[in-house]
Amino acid sequence: MGYTHSNDISSDSRVPRPSMTITRTQYAIAAALIVATALALYAMGHPWICKCGTVKLWHFQVVSAENSQHIVDWYTPSHVIHGFLFYFLFWLVAPRASFGTRLILAIAVEAAWEIIENTDYVIDRYREATVALDYYGDSVLNSVSDVAFMILGFVLAAWLPVWLTVLIAVASRSYRHHDQGRARAQRADAAVAQRNRASVAEQPVSSGACHGSEPSRHPEARGRSPESRRTAGYLAMTDAAARAARGCRTP
Repeated sequence: MGYTHSNDISSDSRVPRPSMTITRTQYAIAAALIVATALALYAMGHPWICKCGTVKLWHFQVVSAENSQHIVDWYTPSHVIHGFLFYFLFWLVAPRASFGTRLILAIAVEAAWEIIENTDYVIDRYREATVALDYYGDSVLNSVSDVAFMILGFVLAAWLPVWLTVLIAVASRSYRHHDQGRARAQRADAAVAQRNRASVAEQPVSSGACHGSEPSRHPEARGRSPESRRTAGYLAMTDAAARAARGCRTP
């Protein structure tokens, strides 16, 4: 059982490849790797699905407690690109290996990365670098989806002409570069709001201690993009809770 693809190299400029055949045994090994990855992540303390209790097809808000918890997110295209890169890598280092063997190697590498990036050490470094204080690692569903999209990228790299694969990779990179600026702005807003909340919490409660900390007066809510202002407005709700804890009356 399996599927095949001709290895005829014609004018479509494809990378030379063997027949795209996957045996029953290779299917079983691939599935076992994915299941083992899911069980390992669950054993490490990661939830099967988002702790919010829902499963979404996509969620693209980076500065959010639901980041990397659902099926598709802002990082999904990068896993498709992983598939492109792994196909090229194993074409170089294992030119005589079958398509199924190369795919298993790619799944093993991607699965290992999913486990490593969800260790406490990596999560803490990510939280420090991005101010993503609500991030505690991917859900199992999200990690398995990441592996699945890597497989999609691997298969696409085998089917598509090289020029089209490169074009998709470049377009994806350009999109990520554009959105990285927006994500950095959101994270900067989060950092400023966090400092404001810490400053408000440290002030002594007095007749004037509650002034100047209203959400509408936050500096991060002015002079930024609409996306940043929406983020600042969301974070301001937490400020309101801090004001209430200090005995301030919400305006």
